[in-house]
Amino acid sequence: MPQEYGGKYVITEATGAVQLVSSIEGLRKEIDTNCAGISQKARRLSMTNRKVALRLESWETELSQIRKTTRNTHSLDQLNELKNRCEKILDDLARTSKM
Repeated sequence: MPQEYGGKYVITEATGAVQLVSSIEGLRKEIDTNCAGISQKARRLSMTNRKVALRLESWETELSQIRKTTRNTHSLDQLNELKNRCEKILDDLARTSKM
């Protein structure tokens, strides 16, 4: 609750800060888990699908970059963008494995 101090308002407690930190940490864990799962699935599919094998290195590089960026960002918007990039890789993997 803001209190007036010398003609200016001062915020005496940070409401919602804990929820924001929890949301960021939860999203980081979700992205990390998703990226790891996608990487494992791609490696498994690369054993039997030549097209997946050809794209494996580029996917793993991008997934690694996403995971590294995830650890260094504190923005929910940027984390959501990284999550979307992970989902696009998963869609690309699914499309490539069906070819």
